[in-house]
Amino acid sequence: MATQLQRDLVANAGARFWSMALNLIAVPIYLRHLGAEAYGLVGVMILLENIAELMDSGLGMTLNRELARRAPADAGEEDTRRSLLATLQAVHVTLAVLSGLLVLACAPLIARRWVQARALDPTTITQCLQWMSLAVASAVLFSFYQGGLFGARRQVGVNVITIVFSTLRVGGCMVLLTTVTRAPQAFFATQGITLAGQTAASAWLLWRALPRTGRRARFETRYVREVWRFTVTVSANALLTATVSQIDKVVFSRVLSLAEFGYYTLAGTAGGLLWAAVLPLTAPFFPRFAALWERRALDALADIYHRATQLTTLAVAPLAAVLAAFATPLLLIWTRNAEVAEHAGPIMTLLVAGVACNALASIPSLMQSACGWPGLMTSYNAAYAAILAPALWLAAEELGVIGALVVWAVPNAGYLLVTTPIMHRRILRGELGAWLRWDVGVPALVAVTVAVACRLAMPPLGRLPALAYAAGAGAATLAATFLCLGRLRGMAIQRWGDLRRRYA
Repeated sequence: MATQLQRDLVANAGARFWSMALNLIAVPIYLRHLGAEAYGLVGVMILLENIAELMDSGLGMTLNRELARRAPADAGEEDTRRSLLATLQAVHVTLAVLSGLLVLACAPLIARRWVQARALDPTTITQCLQWMSLAVASAVLFSFYQGGLFGARRQVGVNVITIVFSTLRVGGCMVLLTTVTRAPQAFFATQGITLAGQTAASAWLLWRALPRTGRRARFETRYVREVWRFTVTVSANALLTATVSQIDKVVFSRVLSLAEFGYYTLAGTAGGLLWAAVLPLTAPFFPRFAALWERRALDALADIYHRATQLTTLAVAPLAAVLAAFATPLLLIWTRNAEVAEHAGPIMTLLVAGVACNALASIPSLMQSACGWPGLMTSYNAAYAAILAPALWLAAEELGVIGALVVWAVPNAGYLLVTTPIMHRRILRGELGAWLRWDVGVPALVAVTVAVACRLAMPPLGRLPALAYAAGAGAATLAATFLCLGRLRGMAIQRWGDLRRRYA
C-alpha cells in the first residue's frame, strides 16, 4: 500500500511539474509570436474550459469514488464496474457535447460583444473560439476519465498520458508558431486536436483497466439512482469553489482590453506555480487527519496538523515572497519583453499575494473537511462570491486591474484571518496561537522581509546575472524561513543525527 501511495504521489507531482515546466518554456514563445491580444485568447480558452467543467456535475469524482468502493472481489463485480462506467459515461458525454456546442454557438457573440479586442478582427476571434469548443468538450471529458482512472488505481497511467500529450500539445504549438504560421486559428486547432487525443487515450486506458468478464456493459438507471445524492452534493461544492476561483477571470475578460487580459493571464502563471508546489504535499494528509479525528487522538492530530502547516509554509512563503518581490525582473528574464514585464509585474505581485493567503490556509481547509465540517468553507465561499462579483466589476471599471486586484486579495486573506480562527473554536481548540504565530505568521514575515531586502539591494544586472541573483535571493529566503519553523528544524536535526550515528 505504501509503495502504491508513493508511486501515485510521485506520478501526480511529476505530471504537474512537467506541465508547469512546459508552460514556463512555452509562454514567452506564445507571447512573442501570437502577440498580447491573441495570447489573451489563451486566457479566454482557460476560462471557458474551467466554466465548462462545471457541467461535470460531480460525475468525475463520483466515478472515482464508486470504482474505488467497488474494487472487484470476483468476476461478477467487474460487470458492475463496467456497467457503472457505461451509465455515467453516457451522461457525461452528453454534457461534454452540450458544453462544446454551447461555446460553438456563442462564438460570434463572445467575439463581438464580450472580449475587448483592438487588433484582432471578430472573424478571427470567432474562428479561434470555434476551435476552442473542441478543446472545451475534450477537457470536460478528460476530467471524467481521469477521475475513473484514479478510482481504478491507474494514476501512473493517466499521468503518463498527461505528460505525453502535454508535450505534444505544447511542443506542437511552439513548432507551429516558429516554423509554419503565426495564425491564432492554427494554434487553437492544435490545442483542440491534441486535447481530444488525450481524452481518447484516457478513455481507452480506463476501459482496459476494467477487464471483460462475459457480460456486455450497458446503461442501467439504477446506478443513477444510487449515486445522484452524492453527485449533487459534490456538484454544489464544486460549483461554489469554481465560482470563487474563476470570478476574477470572468470579470476581467469582460472589463479589461484583450491585451490587458493577456497580461493578467501571464501573471496568473505565478499563482499556478504556488499551487503546483502545495497540492502534491497536502493531499496525503487528508486521510491521516480523518483517521485521527475519528479516534479522537487529538494530541497526535495537533502534532501532524502543525507539521503539515509548517511544511506548506516552507513550500509557499519563500516562493511567494520571491515571486512577488522580483515580479518585474523575473518577467523580463522570462519573456524578454520590457513592455510586458512593466505591465504584468504589478499584477503578478498582487496576484501572488492573494494566492499565497489561500495556499497557506490549505491545511486548515483540509482539516475542516476531514473532521466532517465542510460547511464553514462553503458559507465563506458563498459570501465571497456574492460580495466580490459586483465589487470586482466596479473596481475594475473605476480603478483598473491593479485596484481590482487589491479588492480581490482582501477576501483571500480571510481564509487565513477569518475561517481558520473560527475553525479553531471547534476543532483543535487552543492551537490557534501556535498556528498563527509559529506555523505561518513569523515564518511568512521573515520570508517577505528577506525577499524585499534582497530586491532593494539588487543592482542593475544583465539577464543571466539577474537570474542568478534572484535564485540566490530565493535560497536565502528559503533558508531563513526554514530556520523559523521549529518542528521542521527539529525533525531535520534529528534525521541528521540518525544518519551520523548510522554511518559513524
